[in-house]
Amino acid sequence: MHPEIEKLVQMALADGQVTDKEREIILRKAEKLSLDIDEVEMYLEGKISANNINLKPNNNSHSEIELLTFQHPITGRKFQAAIKDFEITMSWDLALKSCNDLGDGWRMPYIEELELMVNVLNFDSGFSDDVHGYWSSNEVKNRHNVTLGVCLSYLLIRLEFLKSEKLKVRAVRNI
Repeated sequence: MHPEIEKLVQMALADGQVTDKEREIILRKAEKLSLDIDEVEMYLEGKISANNINLKPNNNSHSEIELLTFQHPITGRKFQAAIKDFEITMSWDLALKSCNDLGDGWRMPYIEELELMVNVLNFDSGFSDDVHGYWSSNEVKNRHNVTLGVCLSYLLIRLEFLKSEKLKVRAVRNI
């Protein structure tokens, strides 16, 4: 597919859906580029379908998510975590929405919960060291476009990431 169309589709899917206006813009651009409109629509529908399939951990509904239970060693607070990550990397906003859309109290983990999960599980439960990092829900104060996450490329390192970056996420919920 033409790189300009790919870029527009990626931008349109950043929030997990394509509005009628976004679809119109993509098709108008395709027409200006003299591309086959039917092929562009088929490409767009394929990307939308792939995006919708990949927004749930392990492709399951939230009632079928396999769970792990953790207890924070200092606070004693218990939480459950999905045993698998969402299949795609995504921006912070889409990660936040995807976790919340699972319903039933699902959310993005706090940085301390994320670090605990990685320390306990290492790479034995799907945490991947070949991705840029994992999102937490912790935003950096006075920097509205920056949040904390962890990078596993060199063991476990807490880093600041721009919210527009594409990282993995693992959903958690309180118990």
